[in-house]
Amino acid sequence: MAIRYKVVSKCQPGVKGGGIKKYYVQPTKRHKVDLRELCLDISSRSTLNNADVVAVVQSLLDIIPWHLREGNSVELGDLGIFTLHVSSEGAEKSEKVNHHRVTGVKVGFRPGVYFKRQLKGLSFKKVR
Repeated sequence: MAIRYKVVSKCQPGVKGGGIKKYYVQPTKRHKVDLRELCLDISSRSTLNNADVVAVVQSLLDIIPWHLREGNSVELGDLGIFTLHVSSEGAEKSEKVNHHRVTGVKVGFRPGVYFKRQLKGLSFKKVR
């Protein structure tokens, strides 16, 4: 199935009056697959029943953040790796750097080789 996209125009950031307008591909609104639907799909492709799949996924939702809080990266084989990324304010001296300088924390995901390979060769279809 092709990825549906539309064409959008964007102006140059920071240029008064917008500068030169360029056109880009932007994927169109997509159906959001929720956890329930994912679990049903997984159970239909395996010998596990839906309740077993839900239990495993729910356990992952509990255990992955715990390991990230402990300072670990979480590698899920061919799926990929979850890591924490921290943003902070700079200081002129190392002694002035402490936890109060942290401005944000994000979870990063780096897909595994197999995961990325599954997305190669995508096709696209322009929508009106």
